[in-house]
Order: sequence, then C-alpha cells, then structure tokens
Amino acid sequence: ITFEAGQFAWVNFRSAIPLLDNPFSISSSPSELPQVRFLIKDRGDTTARIGELQLGNLVYLDAPHGNFTLEGRKGDAIYLIAGGIGIAPVIGILRDLADKKDKRPVSLLFGARNPRQLIHADEIGELQKVLDLKVFFSVDEPPPEWEGGVGEVDAETIRRHLPAAANRCLCLACGPTPMMLAVVRHLLAAGVPARQIVYERFEYD
Repeated sequence: ITFEAGQFAWVNFRSAIPLLDNPFSISSSPSELPQVRFLIKDRGDTTARIGELQLGNLVYLDAPHGNFTLEGRKGDAIYLIAGGIGIAPVIGILRDLADKKDKRPVSLLFGARNPRQLIHADEIGELQKVLDLKVFFSVDEPPPEWEGGVGEVDAETIRRHLPAAANRCLCLACGPTPMMLAVVRHLLAAGVPARQIVYERFEYD
C-alpha cells in the first residue's frame, strides 16, 4: 500500500468480511513502508482482543482512507492539536515531517487524562531535536510534581501556542468530538481561516 501521513486504514483482525472492519489511524510515517504501525486504544470491543494476536497472524488492511493530511494544503506553520488517542495520526504526521526534514515551525498541543496517557511523550521530546517543534502537554489529573497545563484546552491556550500569525497556520485537530468542535471554534475566533482547519472524526449511527 501507499498512504499519506495522517490517513487511516480499515483493519480486520478476524476475517476479510468488510462488516467486521474497524478504522484505525496509521501512526507510522510513509517512509517506514512496508512496515505499518497503529496506535490502538482498548475500548472493550474488537480492540480488547488485539493483545491475543500472535506474530504471523493474518490481518486484513484496506487503505489508505481519510483526508487528515498536510498534502495539498498551504501553511507557513503547522499547528497540531491532539486529545487522548487522537495522537495516533498526529504522531504519524510528526514522524513524516521529521523524515522530510521539514523546516516550518510546528506547535503541538496534546491533552490526556493523566501523564501516563501522554503516549509517545519521550519520542515527541526527541523530535524537538529534529523539528522546529514546540510542545504543550495538558492533563486532567495532574500529579503533585506536574508542570504542564491542567484541564481543558481553552481559547487562550489555543491562541497562545499558535506557531505563527493565525492566517499563516495550517491547523489539524484530532480527538474526542466535543474537544475537536471546541478547538475549531477557538481557532476560528483566533483568526485562523476555516479552509486551514482540518479535523476528522469516526462516528456511527
């Protein structure tokens, strides 16, 4: 397969029957092909059985899908906002930017319930040595020694961490739907044009 950083795959761990597929964001960089990595949260459905997989088990992939990418979009700076498992496509985008030695300024806002859920925090720190990357972590349940943000990422936090003038930023947000909708409102209020805001959500009726 080929894919752009930030896209997702329909994945089936049991059979080739499409009705049993689940969408998972690809967390690897395209330069890692033929290896493809995923970051998957155990939500008690199909995901609860992933730990039972053995090396060599057959897994079915239908990819690429989705439009949560930098490709074909303009921006002198990149603003990435992730909540919880929403870091999955975002870390793929960061890895791709590092592989391409992208020189644009990048800001990452990453929120989670507690510091243990700030997945890939160490790798993100290492990426700061390669990219012009500024990072802000926020948690809902801070330990006593916590020095980052606390609670919901609000409008002032969004505005403060813009990596450039609002009209020059390409902004991508991924996370729980209420968070993404709030982030979009805050970005628009900060002056980011709607055409430069990208988010993707998986919801089913």
